[in-house]
Amino acid sequence: MKSAEKKLPTMEPRISQSVKPKRSTTKTEDPARMKTTDELLRQVINEAKAFCRPATLKSGSKKLETFNARRWLVRGRVQGVGYRWFAQKSAAGLGLSGYARNLDDERVEVYAAGTEAKLAELAGLLYRGPRWADVRGVEEQECAVQELGSFRIEA
Repeated sequence: MKSAEKKLPTMEPRISQSVKPKRSTTKTEDPARMKTTDELLRQVINEAKAFCRPATLKSGSKKLETFNARRWLVRGRVQGVGYRWFAQKSAAGLGLSGYARNLDDERVEVYAAGTEAKLAELAGLLYRGPRWADVRGVEEQECAVQELGSFRIEA
């Protein structure tokens, strides 16, 4: 005789299937575009989860990658030769956020935030620089992660 397997209930939270969420509409809004209460609740929960872990990113392999930040101080002939533009195009192409700006002592400061692999790739490009630049040295420093939307050039 075969023994019957007993199915245990799961402990996953579920939204009740029998209760239909109510839609509220106003005179000026299109009823077809209104979100249900459950949809709004899910959106708020997802935004709260994203806020609680701002320095992580879900990649395609479903593992979490940590964001790091670096600051490079580049010296040599790096002002007036398109170095900031080069840094901005390179970083934006890699999907990094940050900035590049000229310093008073004729160096260029580059700050970028992203994954370790992308920062390492940007570092290699910064050591080379654009065609007309003559990079004599690069000082690299670990930094705190700042919330910047994209990579920009600062004055």
